[in-house]
Amino acid sequence: MIIQKVFLSTMQTIMIVVLEESEDVQDCLLLVILSALGRNKSGVTQAARRLAMNAIEQCSEKLEAGIKQILISVMS
Repeated sequence: MIIQKVFLSTMQTIMIVVLEESEDVQDCLLLVILSALGRNKSGVTQAARRLAMNAIEQCSEKLEAGIKQILISVMS
């Protein structure tokens, strides 16, 4: 259990650093992160969902424009 928490914490740190250091976050990366969201989604673990939510919360300003663009394109 402790190893899993350390692993998830490390993954979260890596994701946040990658997102924060990127000049432009690619749509494909955003889609991977967003695809982990949603309740009862098959093939997505609770840990992956939590990791995606934490990354989005920590980098919300950086991701806002890309998320808006994806939502607009999906709704069009």
